[in-house]
Amino acid sequence: TTALGTVDAGKSVYAGVRLTNHTDAGGEFTVRASAGQADTGSLGGLLSVQQRAVSGSDLNACYDPSLYAGTATGHVDIPKHGSGVLCFEVSLAASASAEGQVSTISVPLTVEQIVEHKG
Repeated sequence: TTALGTVDAGKSVYAGVRLTNHTDAGGEFTVRASAGQADTGSLGGLLSVQQRAVSGSDLNACYDPSLYAGTATGHVDIPKHGSGVLCFEVSLAASASAEGQVSTISVPLTVEQIVEHKG
């Protein structure tokens, strides 16, 4: 759980989650991490959440507004001993009158091993 702070009407705030594929399991394998649909709680009609996936481990990438332009990257593939980042942009509608209101945003994260076929 991370507090994003205050989101002003017509503005955005940013957050990120670093995921690392550290294991002592034998063999090479990759995991795929993705974020599901955000539940924006009591301010659901006023808040929007965009998600982007980034290779590497730099959480600072999440704070670049240009990352959220264009088509969303739905997942990040993380090789053994590698890292990936899921970034989030939370925006409050410009017309919102939500001063003093608090909302909790929940985002389900999924990580699954990718089965690699060699032939």
